[in-house]
Amino acid sequence: MGELRLTVECVGEIKEKLADQFMRQAARLGCAYADLRLEVVESQFAWAENGHSKQSGKDETLAFGIRVIAGEGVRAPGYYGQSLGAADWGYEDVWRNWYDADERVMVEIRERSWLKSAPQDVMDQRTCAVLRFRGDKICEMRDYADSHIYEEFAKRHRSELPKVNRR
Repeated sequence: MGELRLTVECVGEIKEKLADQFMRQAARLGCAYADLRLEVVESQFAWAENGHSKQSGKDETLAFGIRVIAGEGVRAPGYYGQSLGAADWGYEDVWRNWYDADERVMVEIRERSWLKSAPQDVMDQRTCAVLRFRGDKICEMRDYADSHIYEEFAKRHRSELPKVNRR
C-alpha cells in the first residue's frame, strides 16, 4: 500500500465533496452559520553545523477549523480545530511577546510540544521571528529557533518521525 501524501493539490481535489458533506451536516444539526477552513502545508527543512549537514526532512500537514452558530432559542458560537500530520502532536503555547520597532516587528514565542505516544518527553522551545517592512509590505522575514532541542528529540523518536532523514 502506497504512502498517502498531503499536497496543496489535495485541497482542490476534495474541496467540493467536503464542502457539500459539511453543509449537509450543518443543516441537519440546525446551524444558523457554519464554515470550514482547510489548510495544507508542505515544508522542507535542513540544519547545518560548522559547515556540515546535520539533518534534513520534509513534512506535509493538514489542518482544519470549524466555526458554527447553533442552538434552539438562544444560539451560541462554537469552534473546533485540529492539525493532522505524520506524527500525532500535543502542543501548548506558553507565551508570546510582540515588540514593535522602526520598520520591523519581532515576536518571541515559547512553546511546549510532545508526541501523544510519548507525553512525558516534552520539547520546551523558544523561537524568535523578525519581520522587516518596506512601506506596507514585508521585505524580509527571519526566524531563530532552538533547533538543537528538536534535533535531540528527533534522535529519541526516529520511529515515530518517519519523514526525518537519517544522517
